Amino acid sequence: MFHREIEMPKISEFERCTLVALVEKYKGTLECKKNNFRMIEKKNEGWRAVEQEFNDTVAGLSEHRSAAQLRKCWANIKAKAKKEVAVANRQKKATGGGPPPAEPSEEAMKIAEIIPQQFHSLGNIFDSDGML
Repeated sequence: MFHREIEMPKISEFERCTLVALVEKYKGTLECKKNNFRMIEKKNEGWRAVEQEFNDTVAGLSEHRSAAQLRKCWANIKAKAKKEVAVANRQKKATGGGPPPAEPSEEAMKIAEIIPQQFHSLGNIFDSDGML
């Protein structure tokens, strides 16, 4: 037989905002792209600190969340924000009429401010939609 984890309730808006604020506080460690042993240990310590502060902040309001759950939630939030910003950028460059494109959400823009290096596309002067 296989072991299945107990399903947790979805993360609330308050928990999501708390997580984004904590990741912003520890972004230098958590979003570092180095992957040597020392940096991996620092990242794990950073996620344990985020877990501790997160659970202290939302104590009594929701279930206890582990560092692994918070890390996965942050990855999902980040992926959603990247997709939202990419769609908005693609719509801005589209030709044709119609209504103006929708702007990315406030949360997506906040995440783009936290980790701007992950939101800039690579430029290509030979691409058909390259800037002149």
